[in-house]
Amino acid sequence: MHRCCTVSASLLLATFFTFVSFATAHAGSLRFYADVRNNVNRVSVRIDPHVPADVGAGDFTIDFWMKARAADNRSNGSCVSGNSENWITGNIILDRAIWSHDRNGDYGLSMFSNGSTSARLAFGTFQANASGGGVYGTGICGTRNVADNNWHHVAITRQASSGAIRVYVDGQLDASGTGPRGDISYRNGQPSSVPNYINLNVDNYLGIGTEKYDADPQRYPSYNGFVDELRLSSTIRWAAAFTPPSAPHSVDAQTAALYHFDEGTGDAVNDAVGQSPGVRRYGGSSNPGPQWVTDSPFGAAPPPPPPPADVYRLRGLSTGFMVRPVYARNANGSLGAQLLLNGVPVNVYVGDASNLPVCNSQDTAVSASDGSTYMRITGVAGTCPYGHSLGAQVSGYVNPCDRVP
Repeated sequence: MHRCCTVSASLLLATFFTFVSFATAHAGSLRFYADVRNNVNRVSVRIDPHVPADVGAGDFTIDFWMKARAADNRSNGSCVSGNSENWITGNIILDRAIWSHDRNGDYGLSMFSNGSTSARLAFGTFQANASGGGVYGTGICGTRNVADNNWHHVAITRQASSGAIRVYVDGQLDASGTGPRGDISYRNGQPSSVPNYINLNVDNYLGIGTEKYDADPQRYPSYNGFVDELRLSSTIRWAAAFTPPSAPHSVDAQTAALYHFDEGTGDAVNDAVGQSPGVRRYGGSSNPGPQWVTDSPFGAAPPPPPPPADVYRLRGLSTGFMVRPVYARNANGSLGAQLLLNGVPVNVYVGDASNLPVCNSQDTAVSASDGSTYMRITGVAGTCPYGHSLGAQVSGYVNPCDRVP
């Protein structure tokens, strides 16, 4: 959620008004900036002790939306397909790597820039051989440009029995290959193998928007761009070309974890399934992040709902009355911005209380000279409540008989 302001309770004309909430939940995303030293500018999801977000023991799909510019993601390497763990040298978007090669398998997704205007995805999986006699890593490289400053849907699928891995961009197959078979989840209770000079106990985390170890930002750069609607699923959702989702995901039986990134504030990153929460680790020396933003692949926020039944039109001006705008009060007591209700300025009609007309069922709504204005009131129909505005010794009124249709 995004909250535009906090209104002091003393401002709400408590003698006869209660306002509706001005905060409206709407779509948002997270903006990462690749300034990742000291375990910041990322989202971290702890996967051990085991949570459903630790996919990899069986089939899985990871899909999300991304928006980036190639000029902001200048990796030093180039993508290499085949028996390689090369994906770690691209600008890393998802990092579920494990530090030591003698541990259980891992995976990750990155992006390699082909210049200042385009970049392609790279995905890889890794597994220590069952005999312990070697290692086996496989990477695949896409061809579609995902760094043109437009939103793109990305889906990764992996079949455990065959090791088959695929990457789809905007519903079209972008890369495929065969990697190690079997379990590539994080081994439960596996001790961290991160060395002291790294000094980060992050092995048992999924990193989003980052190379999670901060090992060498030049060699292993992090992602600079937006991420939205990240979903981890315990099934292969697509085996052929498909139409990308046109709305935010909803939880179903195959959803292991789902991050809408709509919080808009704070450091908690909610999992819609409720079992694999994440943490926003905000910071950075020059470009702090990740930042909550309102940009979304699904467009602007939906319009606010219509006024509830107990919203009334203010009665028109009478002789001796004037219009006073209502302002939010800042923390220091000064007046802030004028309040709005559904985009309409909130005003109070004030004047001599002795001139307040009698309320009756025949009263009709009359447009004020400055346009229609709405307020929510606590008065009971058939009465004409009035009170004080912002401490001034003036009276305002609304006619509860003049209900807005």
